[in-house]
Amino acid sequence: MTAEVSRLLVLGPDVDSNQTVITKLRELCGDTEAEPVDNKSDVSVLNLRTKYYRAAVEVHGHQMHDNAPVEALAHEFHEYEALVCVVDASQRDSFLQMHRFAQKVVDIIPYDVCLLVAGSSSVKTAENVKQMESWCQENAFEFVDLDTKNPETSEDSVIDEKHGIERVLEALHCNMWRSMEMTPPSNSAKTTTTESPEAVEIETVAKSEEGKQSDQGEEMEDKIPVDEELEATDDSRLQTLLQALEIAGTPGDNASGSEDGDNDIDMSEFSTLLSEETNKDKMAETSAAQNEVNLMDLPLEQLNSLKGQLEKELQQLTASFGGLREAQSRFTESKDALNSLAASNLDKQVLVPLTASMFVPGKLSNKEDVLVDVGTGYFVEQSVEKAGQFMDRKVEFLQSNTDQLKTVIESKRNMMEAVLMVMQQKMQEAQRG
Repeated sequence: MTAEVSRLLVLGPDVDSNQTVITKLRELCGDTEAEPVDNKSDVSVLNLRTKYYRAAVEVHGHQMHDNAPVEALAHEFHEYEALVCVVDASQRDSFLQMHRFAQKVVDIIPYDVCLLVAGSSSVKTAENVKQMESWCQENAFEFVDLDTKNPETSEDSVIDEKHGIERVLEALHCNMWRSMEMTPPSNSAKTTTTESPEAVEIETVAKSEEGKQSDQGEEMEDKIPVDEELEATDDSRLQTLLQALEIAGTPGDNASGSEDGDNDIDMSEFSTLLSEETNKDKMAETSAAQNEVNLMDLPLEQLNSLKGQLEKELQQLTASFGGLREAQSRFTESKDALNSLAASNLDKQVLVPLTASMFVPGKLSNKEDVLVDVGTGYFVEQSVEKAGQFMDRKVEFLQSNTDQLKTVIESKRNMMEAVLMVMQQKMQEAQRG
């Protein structure tokens, strides 16, 4: 039986940029000593390894010009299993050289992993990045900024969230490669996750099955409640939660009296929305015990579809988490600006923000009272002390909600691991058969 060959297609207008991305991926995988396939400089091997599987993937790099490969692809589109497009975010032409061809490829073969990887040879512009992100949303690509570094892990960060080239490798690890060889599972594994705000219960129980051969060990039985209301994260719901926080641009330490903030009515509305989500999850959990499906009973196609849905939900939840953390940071900066304002000289000249990018010079007329931006175009005059208390309430409120959302994200990650474990078992059984 001929072994399956997995191939990754890397496209980009600059050969050096393509090779840089490939080299970094191989370094992360420990493949620096691997020999190129067929002695071709544009084809190399990427040895992917996870705790579930290992897979040798041929990486085919092609230079793009005017939305066409400079050299013809060596294989048909269906013979590749993932697509990585490499562009220079500081040069608009770099993206325009290949975006139509990339769109054509995914229209023919919608790969599970499609990445637009953006580095920069100089200072990238927000306009270019926004255009690329918009294109990615419309064409089911994930945008990865190579210049974003992995932050130091802290209690406030999402566990194991990757950025830059490490995020590229993480996405490739999530693909179901044809060449994958499963790592033997532990026979004594026993993992149970408790209930979460997402009403997801993943129960992995190792039990002996009478009549089985002794070398088969214990059978993993993974169960997951199925509820139609919980099959996908409600995108509009998440957007509503974030829109409840209408944060104005912070003026910084050199700004005049106006500070970032929302009114208490917005805070109540946001809390109500979160409470409704929690109540909905509890109701779903009540009926979940009567509506369970054994993951082992699902075919690989359905498990792969479930994995893709979980990946999308994790991406959405992580983006929401980032939005809440950004809002919390802005309130903290506003509190710091208030503290500096109390010690400011009335004759000191400051920059007053008219828009997010336009400032005019001005002078402080009062350092005892400030106008607090409460969102939707309204301002409330408060003393510096009360304004500081307002900011503290906001920070505390957002912290409680980020903690809840982080728990949901961890639950989704556990759910993803359970699905991958079952897929691993099924693929091992298929290989033995």
